[in-house]
Amino acid sequence: MIRLLDCTLRDGGYVNDWNFGRGGICNIKENLEKSGVELIEVGFLKDVPYNRDKTLFPGTEWADCIIFPKKKGITYCLMVDAPAPFPIEKIVRRQENEIDAIRIIMWKELIDECIAYSKKLIKKGFQVFIQPVRVNQYTFAEFADLIKRFNDVGITAFYIVDSWGTQDSSSILSYVEQAIFYLNKEILIGYHGHNNRQQTLACAEELLQFTEDIILDCSIFGMGRNAGNLNTELIMAHLNQKYNKQYDLRPILNSYSTDVSRYYDEFGWGYSMEHFITSIFNCNTKYIDYIMDNSMLPMNKIYELFEKMTAKQRIDYSENLIKELINDTRA
Repeated sequence: MIRLLDCTLRDGGYVNDWNFGRGGICNIKENLEKSGVELIEVGFLKDVPYNRDKTLFPGTEWADCIIFPKKKGITYCLMVDAPAPFPIEKIVRRQENEIDAIRIIMWKELIDECIAYSKKLIKKGFQVFIQPVRVNQYTFAEFADLIKRFNDVGITAFYIVDSWGTQDSSSILSYVEQAIFYLNKEILIGYHGHNNRQQTLACAEELLQFTEDIILDCSIFGMGRNAGNLNTELIMAHLNQKYNKQYDLRPILNSYSTDVSRYYDEFGWGYSMEHFITSIFNCNTKYIDYIMDNSMLPMNKIYELFEKMTAKQRIDYSENLIKELINDTRA
């Protein structure tokens, strides 16, 4: 079964500091329900003071207020970040009409901690989705070993995540093939991409030719950090036309007009030459954020700047390094 997970309220929050306004949060959630998406991610679990206008929640119970009443057949999700995990003791045991699933952003160096955290969440009654960042940092042998380690944990879904938008469809498909081969059959496979090369729709279309048992992450108008995500409206239209799905695009278009377009006008996101260059060099996107905020370098000079970095330097962000390279380029 093909499933769509809309992450506008979570990934889109990188654009507007998760400040959608209470009315905007509820409107987006209700329009997503009307559209027929199978999963809705309503925000982040963060150990911060509660703000009713933001999709950052200091406990699942705060998000439960947003999703009530739940629509039957939809899985409601929150996300946590493994490097700064939400205190497990602050997560109350799940009840029937509350958040269904928690997705974990997993870093390679924190696999053991992520496994332990996942087991505790499952004991509290939550489905757990694992999101290993930057899938391309794993060799196929490492990726297979990672999958095997999670097979007996009890997770619901395991993702292929292209964090920096560096992978084309053939690369993504190779990791999906690994997942299909090694994952326990009851564990779902997911894909979360970024649009640095305008490739997320092409990747999704290619994956669907290989398997129709997958979760595809998307967001309204691709709203998300830097180059943005797979567009909800585009993948819905494709699935309606090619796979006889019955998604209703009208609520998505309504949310774009009333809740999303103004953030695009104010902040912008999506494909740009800058983010294309970072994808060429498999580079930490923090570098391009710094360059755009602190210089007026032309694109060819930015390209040459990244050429001077080692592969490790491109991944491990250093503000001192980027300052030095910008100054050298200006000299």
